[in-house]
Amino acid sequence: MRKSLAAPLAAASLCVFAATAQAQSSVTIYGIVDAGLTYVNNSNGHAAWLTDTGVQQGNRLGFKGTEDLGADLKALFVLESGFNLSTGAMNNGGIFGRQAYVGLSNSIGTLTMGHQYDFMGDVIGNYSIAYVAGVYAFHQGDYDRISGDRLDNTVKFVSKSFGGFTAGGMYSFGNVAGDFRKNSAMSFGLTFDQGPLSLGAAYTGINNFRINPANDLGVNSLFGQPLNGTAFVADSMKTWGLGGSYSFGKFGLMANYTGTRISYLGNAATLTSVEGSLLYHFTPALVGGAGYTWSKLENSRWGQTAIGLDYSLSKRTDVYAEANYQQASGDGTQAVVLTLPTSSTNKQLAMRIGMRHRF
Repeated sequence: MRKSLAAPLAAASLCVFAATAQAQSSVTIYGIVDAGLTYVNNSNGHAAWLTDTGVQQGNRLGFKGTEDLGADLKALFVLESGFNLSTGAMNNGGIFGRQAYVGLSNSIGTLTMGHQYDFMGDVIGNYSIAYVAGVYAFHQGDYDRISGDRLDNTVKFVSKSFGGFTAGGMYSFGNVAGDFRKNSAMSFGLTFDQGPLSLGAAYTGINNFRINPANDLGVNSLFGQPLNGTAFVADSMKTWGLGGSYSFGKFGLMANYTGTRISYLGNAATLTSVEGSLLYHFTPALVGGAGYTWSKLENSRWGQTAIGLDYSLSKRTDVYAEANYQQASGDGTQAVVLTLPTSSTNKQLAMRIGMRHRF
């Protein structure tokens, strides 16, 4: 049942063979383009129609390659750009802002270095209704990082599967002279896959992380103090999660739990989210699903219902429809569906139709 939203379907490839019989290398060009029309009933106080893009999956153009070094050892690399399909502008903060890494792999696992996803997205993101309901369905503010967030300056190891278990760990260097801890991060993940059952656990801890809870979450206070829309750099953000899925016949069940601990100047608060969802494969080409997420931070609460329907026109092209409805409560908390402007009330509805092509 596990399906990674971050995993692209690669097709067109270029192969270059070395002069020796032992060495072989290949480079693959791949990408995803996603576009559609979104209706939001309340965007800063007004209804809006948006030509939003990269909602079912983020738009990307990537290059990945491997070289056989012999004795079961391979070199590999990935360079992946993100972009806005509506404007052509680059996303994710750089030419290869989605991913950029190089590494080695063998029968034990894969060691890579660069700009990479942490394990909250790699593991827990696979158990989310966002599989059919898009990025709008991920948790409040994406503070738990399950939509697939990256860390800079990383060294990452992911093992091969042994008896159904796969484990991994990574460290992100802060690169600050005289302060090894500042801006650093670490992440760990563990999965178990056996037939129709999949289970996963993950943790990511980041030091000195900039957040804006008023805009990201729709709250007007934190640690008992008013926010006034102000962003600040948290001393640390530690997030953890558990997830699982089970397939039987045409049905699939998924669930996950996440917690995110925000620490700042001796104060701390924890954002928790619990999600459950059901998928149904009407035909090999048509899948639908519905899910519900409940989140809590101090006196604020959010409940979000997500539904989605995806129809494959081919192995590479699909069309989809989705709807996400959120209702917030507590201390003037406003609704805010992920990536969309904050509602002026405690309710927000986002509906979308779109098309995705993978190459």
